[in-house]
Amino acid sequence: MMWDSEMTEKAYQDQDLFHKQVMLGGERFPVLIGGQPNNLNNETGGNLWYGIITENFSGVPVITSMEQAETLPWAAQEFVCDKEVKDLCGRGLLDECWVPRSDYTPTTQQQPHVGGKASWHPGYRYHKYVARKQIMIMLRALDRAFEMWEEGIGKEFPLKEEYWHVGETYHTARSNLSNYINGEGRGKTPCEQRFGQAPMPNLDKVCRMSIKGMTEFTPRARGDHNSIRAHLKPAPNGYKPDFTFKALYEGVDVLPPEWKVPEGEVDVHAIAIASTYDAPELDQTWVDKNNEDAEEAQNSRRMLRKAATEHIEVSDLSGEDSRQGGIAEGSVAGSEVRELTDDAVVPGIGWFLNIAGQTGPGYCDVS
Repeated sequence: MMWDSEMTEKAYQDQDLFHKQVMLGGERFPVLIGGQPNNLNNETGGNLWYGIITENFSGVPVITSMEQAETLPWAAQEFVCDKEVKDLCGRGLLDECWVPRSDYTPTTQQQPHVGGKASWHPGYRYHKYVARKQIMIMLRALDRAFEMWEEGIGKEFPLKEEYWHVGETYHTARSNLSNYINGEGRGKTPCEQRFGQAPMPNLDKVCRMSIKGMTEFTPRARGDHNSIRAHLKPAPNGYKPDFTFKALYEGVDVLPPEWKVPEGEVDVHAIAIASTYDAPELDQTWVDKNNEDAEEAQNSRRMLRKAATEHIEVSDLSGEDSRQGGIAEGSVAGSEVRELTDDAVVPGIGWFLNIAGQTGPGYCDVS
């Protein structure tokens, strides 16, 4: 899970809230990339997985002149420039909003650049550079995993579960964190120090319990499934707002010409998708009731659902119900658990969506 919001949420307390939510909820216990780890290592009992990607350009040659740049591989040209010739590195800032295509012509005027762009925004080439670093982290981790499996199989076959099943590790780290922040560490974390003070009293509980929600902001995991609209109940008269979206054209977007890798230069994407292997003859169906593999897959999904919804029971040491107004319907006295029964909320008939005057689908790529 990567923290990438320091432009607007600079406070380390905000980052602590973000980290606590992703560590307490969900199916898996995350590896954290970036952001301020605060006291998380102690709070998890030494089970924190954390790293940071540094802005290091030591492997990229510095451009000192146009002549020198032309001697470098295309990927390194006009990327890191000496301050005396900084204007030579503008190619990475290209941000075309629309590339003309033969099958569709927009009826509305298209902006020449992405709205809100500032001079200090790094551009697509920098994003690609950082993305390659992220990919290398994953590849190194996979490489190490295969090494561990090879070592394990060398000792005993079949491979022991301890080499590939990490559920217990997740449970230990999450339980340590939950027990600490609801026990001896209660009220001491940076998150609580921020959200328990005026003008936000009593909001510190968001730092100690997993909260699940839905949003209209994109990108969203699982697209529209995790949107508010997808879970609205029909009103008593049967009304339910429909915000369907129809794409104006089909097919992939056209690559901006300036982004195209020149002939003869290294094309990482082309290398990644190139293969001389035939497509695997796999049965991709999951619903054959007479198939033992399908039955195993169903059991696996059942276990995943159980793990994703399992609630870690942690006692509330305060011994009191901290909510004003008594016990919430469906809740347990003296606990931080608050649930609504199925019929507790009766929908009205005035739902509407207003995001900059337009609606859109669940993914940022309008798929």
